[in-house]
Amino acid sequence: MGLVTEEDLDLICTLPEAWDEVGVVLQAGGLTTIEWLMVKEAFKTKARKLSG
Repeated sequence: MGLVTEEDLDLICTLPEAWDEVGVVLQAGGLTTIEWLMVKEAFKTKARKLSG
């Protein structure tokens, strides 16, 4: 999917408009909806830390 390094993760966390697309890809790979919601919350938390 392209999320290989910590820098990749930092970048996706700062692009909330891309999160839904990431969720679709992850769920197609077997991630459950509840797991995706947990990942999305982690993205939000990391984005806040990166911006502060």
